[in-house]
Amino acid sequence: MKVKPIIKLNIRLYFFICISFLFLRTVYSQNNRIEIKGVVKYDAIPLQDINIINKTTNLGTSSDSKGVFKIPVKIGDSLLFSSIVYKNRIVKITATHITSKKIIVHLESDLNELDEIELRKIPQIDWSKASVVLGTIYNNDNNTAAKPPNAENFTNPISTKTGINFVAIFKNLTQKSRIKRKKEKQKLAQIEFLKSNFQQTIKNSYGADFFTEWLKIPKDQIHLFLDFCVGKGLNELYDSDEFIVKNFLVKQSILFHQLKK
Repeated sequence: MKVKPIIKLNIRLYFFICISFLFLRTVYSQNNRIEIKGVVKYDAIPLQDINIINKTTNLGTSSDSKGVFKIPVKIGDSLLFSSIVYKNRIVKITATHITSKKIIVHLESDLNELDEIELRKIPQIDWSKASVVLGTIYNNDNNTAAKPPNAENFTNPISTKTGINFVAIFKNLTQKSRIKRKKEKQKLAQIEFLKSNFQQTIKNSYGADFFTEWLKIPKDQIHLFLDFCVGKGLNELYDSDEFIVKNFLVKQSILFHQLKK
């Protein structure tokens, strides 16, 4: 009769030991990791509210207003950095991270951006594959410590601090296009003038004898004949040679005489 309570007690003890073992294992696993401090950036801009998850432990955190975060890791862990605006990136923890207890992570924008003009030939770092220690300096030159220009001086049209006349700059930049448009207008006007006066030019150049003797057009109908030819496309021959023009007039004179009959 006393066996059953003993068995129940042993089962309870067994479950207690198993749960304790799992708890201790989890605690040991967590204690085996060290907390590192990192910064998330886009170029030189700290990124806030970036989600950081240790894919090995499923523990997560997020970056603060300065892009700083802290998370426990060990060698071989993988950290997933994700947000809506920036591309996801996975960084694998190395011995360098553990030793320095620091990490800096650069993310790439996931939005469509305009192509940048290449001003200098500088080796580009693929941040999607780079994993560097906080404090590392890249491409340090004389411009590193230089202060950025005052944007107001370039965007405010009434600002005179820079002494730059933006109106004059704009005029210089658009001068060529304005000259080109002016020349095109002048050319079109000249073409229209030549077309509208082409009838009189032909009459003056060939003389009345050409129409009366060659084309058999009565003198009092020369103007009427030329109007007829204009309807057939005479003015479009304003820049053609004499042979083409006279050949056109001969063909039209035949049609003109047929209509008169």
